[in-house]
Amino acid sequence: EGPSFYSDLPKNGIFYDTNGPHWNRRLVKSETQATRRQVASSLKHLGVSRMAVGHTMTKNIPGGVDGSILLRHGGSIACIDVGLGLGNPGPCAALVIDDGVGSEWTPAHTRRLWGRRRKRTSQS
Repeated sequence: EGPSFYSDLPKNGIFYDTNGPHWNRRLVKSETQATRRQVASSLKHLGVSRMAVGHTMTKNIPGGVDGSILLRHGGSIACIDVGLGLGNPGPCAALVIDDGVGSEWTPAHTRRLWGRRRKRTSQS
């Protein structure tokens, strides 16, 4: 059985490393061609078309706004940390993925981020 909590992980392991997946912000902050290639390679390796990432508030990412989900690299990365973890009294949002459609939900509106609803066919 593995560790139950983040604090139980080895202190010299990848999850505490400043270049590990919890702390490295290059994929969301960088806009270079090399970063785009790394994003594409990562998605291909994982067998997915998008990834959702947190731990970097969207207002601290180029083009980001407080309380709003931000898409980067042609929609391949959904930056979903809208600042709620700090007790931010500002706007809140959530990523909702339903039937291939990604949307940002807020108490005031829903904004489609990607995808189209499939036509439902009736069976006779």
